[in-house]
Formats: sequence, structure tokens, C-alpha cells
Amino acid sequence: MSDIKRNYFYNVLVNIFNTVTPLVSFPYISRILMPDGVGKAQFLLSFAQYFVVLASLGIPLYGIREIAKARHNRLSLSKTFLEIFIINILSSVLISFVYLLVVFNYQPFTIEYPSFLLVGLLVFLSFMNTDWFYSGLEQFKQISLRSMIVKILSLIGLFLFVKTKADLWIYLSIAVSSFLGNQLWNVWMLKKHVVFSFHGLRIYQHVRPIMLNFGVLFAISIYTVLDTILLGLLANDASVGYYSAAVKISKVIIPIITALGVVLLPRLSIAMSQNNQEEVQYLAEKSFWYINMLAIPAFLGLFVFADEFIWLISGPAFGESILPMKILSPLVLIIGLAHFFAFQILIPAKKEKQYLFAVVVGGGCCLVLNILLVPHYQAVGAAIANLVTELVITVISVLFVKRFFRIDLTWGKFMFKVFYVAILFSLIAMACRIVSTNAFIILALGIPLCGILYFCTVFFLERDQYLKDLLAIQRQKWFSSHKLK
Repeated sequence: MSDIKRNYFYNVLVNIFNTVTPLVSFPYISRILMPDGVGKAQFLLSFAQYFVVLASLGIPLYGIREIAKARHNRLSLSKTFLEIFIINILSSVLISFVYLLVVFNYQPFTIEYPSFLLVGLLVFLSFMNTDWFYSGLEQFKQISLRSMIVKILSLIGLFLFVKTKADLWIYLSIAVSSFLGNQLWNVWMLKKHVVFSFHGLRIYQHVRPIMLNFGVLFAISIYTVLDTILLGLLANDASVGYYSAAVKISKVIIPIITALGVVLLPRLSIAMSQNNQEEVQYLAEKSFWYINMLAIPAFLGLFVFADEFIWLISGPAFGESILPMKILSPLVLIIGLAHFFAFQILIPAKKEKQYLFAVVVGGGCCLVLNILLVPHYQAVGAAIANLVTELVITVISVLFVKRFFRIDLTWGKFMFKVFYVAILFSLIAMACRIVSTNAFIILALGIPLCGILYFCTVFFLERDQYLKDLLAIQRQKWFSSHKLK
């Protein structure tokens, strides 16, 4: 547990940093580039990111599990890493060729091909993303510190060099450099852990499971990236800007919600491979409690204070982002639950096929809903499509978990908490708006007040459960000591 707590600390630390960074940079960028500039930048980055997902072949999911199993033997670890890494290099070369074909043969893209080539570096060098290797080794300290240093340098560059709307290309260059800086650091540090011997490698054994994971990630990319691309193609840059502002603010806290799951993934993979049901139940209970403890107040806070968040972070020019943000605010909770059921239960248990079914259905919903709604409702239509898609995937994942596993979760408390927090936060928001009309003052009063009242209420409602957990631990220690005697 000490290792889990330490890894969790570093993962939460970097995710808090990743949460704060956009809150510092986006208010500046949105006022410099304005909705159409933000929309164009987001479209270019999303387009490249779609090909990055294709080039990754599902390795970020598969690699963590395989490295976690091989990490206690350096030769086996090196062999496993090199086999997977070579596959990733080949896929990056192939997908980069496809990317260039699309850019140079689709007329609207050829006009801005220098920008597409710039963000294309994300595709060309995507094989250098070896975070999966360090996550499998549970070296979250290295991942966290490296990521924070690179982001600080990028933030400094942003404020120093992006001064006018004409500096869009500089903004893109900084965004690309931030990614590549992370990955170059990762590759340089590999020599400490990997013996680079290419003798006796068996690459083909990984192809089938990687392709299965690729199917999952490809389907996920349909609804996580394609919505922005379709919005840019079917609407305009300004709509992408409004939607991007709503998505950034709505999802900014999600990495913190899923932080514990990332840390637990190697442990759950090992527990499930050893058929240790008690360990799986314990880890699942803690993770589920952690997710709903943070996600419920986060999503309701984003909903009731959506107006103030948009005005303060994005500026008055992004008024049309308010409704999409309210629609998207439940994603904090929905994605948190989806991450729990899929990436902490189904994936470690090698139920990729079941999760693949869920994301394929969700991807289909996303595609159909975006085509139907975006031309008429633009950013609002994209937000509705996004919300329905995530909800469908989560529900299907829950049904598969209930079918294959015996994991007891406190759903009754979960639903009750949603109900009382919604009433509590709504009353606080109304009271704050009576006191002031200034967005900063409303948030400065509302957020701390909501947080204090929420956690005080949770403590009194769940203190009996804490006492039960404490007694259970004491009983286990007593029985263990008597068995030893």
C-alpha cells in the first residue's frame, strides 16, 4: 500500500498540475486568438491526434500490462519492451505515410499544409511516447516530474512569444514541442532500464493482442477526437472554438478523477492474473469510492457555475460556450465511472473484446449523432452527441462487469449523494449570485463553500462506514496474530 500511496501522490500531483496549467494558459490564449483562432488550432491538433491514436495501435493499454508482468526480470523486460517498441515504430511510419496522403490530396488541407506538417510531427514521432513502459514499472515519480518541467517551459514560451492573433503558428509550435520534449526525455532514460539486444525477439506474439487493443482505442478515438474534426468540417472555426472551450473546462478535472485508476492498473492486472478475488474487491471498492467522492461534486459544481467559469476563463467572446458546457458537465462523473469499469476491471481481466463492443457501439452513436445534430445545432449538437456517447459506453461497460464479476459496490449511497449534492450546490450558487454579479467573486465564494459543506456532509453520512472498515482491519490483524501463534 505504501507503493500505491506514493505512486498515487505523484500521479495526482502531475494531474493537478495539468489541471492548473490550462486554467492559466487558456484565459490568455482565448483572448489572444479569439474563438476562430482557438478553433483552428484545436482542429489541427485534433486532426493530428487522430492519426497518433492510429499509430499507437493500442500499445498504451497493452504495454502497461505486459511490462508490469515482466518488470522483475531485466532481460525479459528488455525483450518485451523492444518487441512492442519495434511494432510501434513500424506503425508510426505507416500511419505517417497515410497522414501525408490525406493532407496533400484533400484540397481544403493543401492551403495550410505547413501547419499540417508541423502538427504532423506528433504523428511522425509518436513511437517515442513510451509512458506505457514507465507506467508498467510504476515509475510515476519520473513521469510526473518530467511532465511538469516540460509544461512549465511551454507555459513560459507561450507568454513570451504568443502576443497577437497572427501568432497561431507559434502557439502550435509550442504545443508540438511540449509533446516532443516529454517523449525525447522518455527515450533518453530508457538506457537505465533496457538492454538493447535484438537477438531472439518474437515480435509476432504481440500482434494479435495489440490489434485487439487497437480496435478499442480506434473506436474510442471516433468519439474523443472525431467530434472536433466533424465540427470543423460541418460547421466553422468559431463553433470549434466555442466547443473546445466548453470541453476544456468540463474535462479539466478528469485526470485527477482517474489518477488512482492509472496507479492501480498494474496492481489489478497482477491480482487478476493470480485470481486474487479479495485483492480485486478491495482495490475496486477503494477506487469506486474515490471516483464518486470527487466526481459528483465536480460535475455539479461545473454545471451550476458554468456561466461564471466561461466568463472568467474564456472571456465574454465565448458566451456561446455556456450551454455546451452545461451539457458536458456530467462527463466528469460518466467518464470517471467508464474509466473504472473499463480500464480498472475489464482491461486488466483481458476482457478487451467486451469493451471493444461497448466503444464500437458508442463510436457509432457519436458518428450518427454528430452528422445529424452538428449542421443544425453546431457546438450544442456536438456536446449532446458527446454526452450520449459516453453514457452509452459506460452503461454497456457496467452491464459487462455485472455479468462477469462479483464486485459489490454501494450504488444506493452513490445515487443519494448525487441528489443531495445537486440541491446543496444549487442553493449555494443562487445565494452567491444574490451577493454579487462578478464572476470571480461568485466562484471565490461558491467553490470553497460548496467544498466545505460537501465534505462535512459526506463525513457525517459515511463515518459509520469508516468505523466498520477500521474494525474489520483490527479483526483481520487479531486473527492473523492468533494464527501465527
